[in-house]
Amino acid sequence: MPNKESIEIEIAKLIVETLSLEDINPSDIDFDNHYSMTVLG
Repeated sequence: MPNKESIEIEIAKLIVETLSLEDINPSDIDFDNHYSMTVLG
């Protein structure tokens, strides 16, 4: 079972890829990253 850090890194990669595809403002990256880490606890 992957450790917590590996999961967070993978999610961060997915977020960055998604933002790149959708051309969302860079300011949204921090919000999404913070949200994901909050959800993971």
